[in-house]
Amino acid sequence: MNNYMGVAIAVPLDKYDILDVNIQKVSDTKIMPRKPKLTSFQEVLRQIQGVFIKLAIFFKLYRPPFDVWDNVLYRHNQMVCARLQDKESGKSFVVGTYHMPCMFDKPAVMVTHTSLSAKHILRYAEQVSADDSSGERVVDPVIFCGDYNFKPGSSEYELITKGQLDEKHPDQPPAVPGDSWTTTLPTAFASAYATKLGTEPDFTNYAKVQQQPEFIDTLDYIFYSPKEGIEVESVRPLPHRSEVQGPLPNRDEPSDHILLSATFNLH
Repeated sequence: MNNYMGVAIAVPLDKYDILDVNIQKVSDTKIMPRKPKLTSFQEVLRQIQGVFIKLAIFFKLYRPPFDVWDNVLYRHNQMVCARLQDKESGKSFVVGTYHMPCMFDKPAVMVTHTSLSAKHILRYAEQVSADDSSGERVVDPVIFCGDYNFKPGSSEYELITKGQLDEKHPDQPPAVPGDSWTTTLPTAFASAYATKLGTEPDFTNYAKVQQQPEFIDTLDYIFYSPKEGIEVESVRPLPHRSEVQGPLPNRDEPSDHILLSATFNLH
């Protein structure tokens, strides 16, 4: 388990060997271009301006505009990735999990973190399995799961399952001068449940926080890289909301998120 947002990977050691583990703060994977160096005079003006802005905020005379990139880079959410090797077949694959920032009202931040986390696990799968002797590009199959805090049909879901989001989509993060980075992924992921059942579960989260209305929808997924020699064999049946007395947790369900499970075959 890492030290933020409670993500963890448990491995049955009788079936798999752990070849490599990576823990990464997702915001650290985005390298921003350097800002132009200020002159001494410009630096003094910047500091004076900063003092007045802080005073205005303190006296509630000014509220700074929301900055997408400041919030993207500020988030401390970490993801855990592990490369495992099946003891019976000798085949290796990568498993990763992430707890996405819960910023429903700021989808550009979540779109960016969706892109950053997906790109990170794909890079990790390629780096740790590269065959240096032949120079060929080798990528381990990837299973990427977790509490993503976005719904089916959202811009984040579209990005991870299609590999791209229209560049004019309102949920795209603003362009950064001098930066060619985009949210487009090297490859799209598939959802285990959507692949096997034709649709996502009716819900995976049923919660009520203090005086807020009850919330019930799908926020959790098991994604995988279908082009890298992996296919879904089965998924665990999940209840319909009409079959559950909520909100959760209750005495039968220890979490407000229900358990997802999938079995995969490696080629």
